[in-house]
Amino acid sequence: MEVDFPNYVGLFKLPSSKALYPLFEAISNSIDAIQEKNSNGNGYIKVIIERENQTTVDAIEDSHELLPIKNISIEDDGVGFRDTNFKAFSKINTAIKKSRGGRGVGRVSWLKAFEYAEIESTYSENGNKKYRHFEFRCDNTTIHPIDDRIEESLLKDRTLVRLINCKAAYQDSIPKRGMTIAEEIVTHFLPYFVMTNIPKIVLIENDADDINLDNIYELFISEKAIRDKFEISGNIFDVVHTKTKYDSQKYKNHKVYYVAHGRVVESKIITSEKVLNLPPKIQVDEDDYVYIGYIESEYLNQNVNQSRFDFDIPKSNEDTLQISGIDWKSIEDSVHLSIAKFLNPYLEKARLEKETKIIGFINNKAPSYSYLYKYHKEKLDKIRIISIKRGRAKI
Repeated sequence: MEVDFPNYVGLFKLPSSKALYPLFEAISNSIDAIQEKNSNGNGYIKVIIERENQTTVDAIEDSHELLPIKNISIEDDGVGFRDTNFKAFSKINTAIKKSRGGRGVGRVSWLKAFEYAEIESTYSENGNKKYRHFEFRCDNTTIHPIDDRIEESLLKDRTLVRLINCKAAYQDSIPKRGMTIAEEIVTHFLPYFVMTNIPKIVLIENDADDINLDNIYELFISEKAIRDKFEISGNIFDVVHTKTKYDSQKYKNHKVYYVAHGRVVESKIITSEKVLNLPPKIQVDEDDYVYIGYIESEYLNQNVNQSRFDFDIPKSNEDTLQISGIDWKSIEDSVHLSIAKFLNPYLEKARLEKETKIIGFINNKAPSYSYLYKYHKEKLDKIRIISIKRGRAKI
C-alpha cells in the first residue's frame, strides 16, 4: 500500500517547543511493545543520545558549552516489529493501538524533526526468531525492508529505533544536558511512574554516567502520590496530587498536568488566584516544594486532538452551543477545589500568616481600613500572599 508520507509530514504540526515529542512517541511505542509482551510491564528501554561532532563530554563541558543533539536512539526488549506491527507501521491512521490512545500518526513526528529513522528489530514469531531492518524516510511511499530473515542465532528480542540528523528548526529546542532530557521524559511519563509498572528506562551517552530514570522519579516526588476524584456530568476525573522540590530553573511554579492515555498533553500553572492562599512555595521540613498534579479521565482520552498537543474542549459553555456541561472552566474549578483539599494544612498556615500581616498593617499604618477587616473580610482573603511579602498589597 502506498502512503503519501511527504504530504502527512508537511501537514503535521510540530511546534519547536515540542522538539522532544518524537522521542516521547518512540518511548511510548517501546512501552506499548513491552506491555504487549509482558502484561506486568517488565522490560528495559535505553535512550542513547549522540551529539554533533561527538567528542568526550569532559572536553565539551570544559568549553562551557554542550554540543547540540544530532541523533537519538531508543532500544527496547518488547514484542518487536512482527508482521502485524510492521504492516500497521507502513500505514497512516491505523487503529492497532486505538485502545491505548494511539492515533497511528505519532511516528510522522520523527520525520518532522529528523531527516529519517532507521529501525532494526529482532523478534519471535510462529516459533522462529526473526530479524527485520528498514528505514523510514519522508520520500517513501512504501516501506521496504532492507533485511528481513529468519535468524535462529539471535537469542534476545530487541528493537532499535534511530532518529537520525535532527533538523535545524528543532535542534536548538532540544535540551543539551542529558539530565534535562531525562527530567523531561520523567515529567512527560510521570503518570506511568505513579500509576503503573513502567519498564526500566536509562539514558545513555558516551563518556558520561548512565542516568536511571527511576532515580530521577524518586527525586522528583517528595512523598507517595495521593489520589482524589471528582465527577462532572457523569464523567469521572482522577486526580493525582504530589509535590516536588523547588528549583528556580526547573520546578519554580505549582503546576497541573492534563493527561490522555497516560501521557501529558497540556500543563497549567496554579497560583493563589486559582487556589486561595496558595503561597509561591510550600515548606516541608525546612525545604521548599511546589505542587504537582495530574488529571486523567476517559473524557480527556476522548477529546485529545490528533496531534496530542491539545484538547478539543471549549473554554466555556457560554462561548459554544455545547450542552454537555463540561468545559475547561468547570474542569479547572473542580481541579482547584481538589488541590485546596490536598494542600489545606499549608493553605491554612499561609492564611493565618497573611491575616497577621494584614492586621499589623491596619493597626500600625492604616487604622481607617479596620472596617474592611470587620465587615468585608472576604476581600482581604483575595489579596495574594506574594503581594504582602513584597509590600505591594492593595486593599
